[in-house]
Amino acid sequence: MHATAPLRRLADRYVVEAALSVANGKPVQPEIAAAFEPLAEVMKKADAKAAQVDSSVIELAESVVLSDDVGSSFEGRVTDLDQRGARIQLCDLPVITRVAEDSLALGDRVFVRLTEVDPVRRLARFAIA
Repeated sequence: MHATAPLRRLADRYVVEAALSVANGKPVQPEIAAAFEPLAEVMKKADAKAAQVDSSVIELAESVVLSDDVGSSFEGRVTDLDQRGARIQLCDLPVITRVAEDSLALGDRVFVRLTEVDPVRRLARFAIA
């Protein structure tokens, strides 16, 4: 995603500056060297923010695509199971959802019904049909 690329390039700025100094036989500038100490934590936060933005964009797109389909049923496959339930990839739309269901197994074919959509909240809720 281009909107978050500058966040990830923050580390590149310091690495390139340091590499240029070393390649040219010059000492790394003190402010560049000092930036490396907190850089790992800064990049961790930047990566988390970028993942948040990516997730929000996907959730918005899914809710907009589904906005006229409340009550409709969709075929899907279970792709993951955890304490929150089953993660389901719809077969005919690029939509991944989660349902609170513990009786499913990985790979199961399921039908889910769209119960709620709200693009403003980037929300699309499904239930087992």
